Amino acid sequence: MTALQDDYTPQTTAGLSLVEHPGDLLGRLGPHYDGIKFLAAIRDGELPPPPIASLLGFEIRDIAYEGGRLADEPWQKDLKLEVTNRARAIRDREAVAA
Repeated sequence: MTALQDDYTPQTTAGLSLVEHPGDLLGRLGPHYDGIKFLAAIRDGELPPPPIASLLGFEIRDIAYEGGRLADEPWQKDLKLEVTNRARAIRDREAVAA
C-alpha cells in the first residue's frame, strides 16, 4: 500500500481546526484498500469505525477470507429463494400495473 496523506486538519483564520467526519474519511480512503485490508484497518484502529458501527455498538473482532458465497447453508438457500420469489412477484405486479 502506498503512503497516503492523512493530515487533513487545516487551521482556519480563527485558529480553529476542521475535523473530517469518519464517514467522509472512510469514503475518501476506502478506495485505497481492498476489502479485507479495509476491514483490518478499521479493526486495527488505522481507520475509524463507520458511524453506524459506533451507533449500534458493533466492532470488528475477527476477519477471515473463506472464499465462499453467502447462503451456503441449506436453510439460507431456502430463505434466499423465498425472498427472491417475493421480490419477483412484487416486480411483476408493478410491471403489470404500469
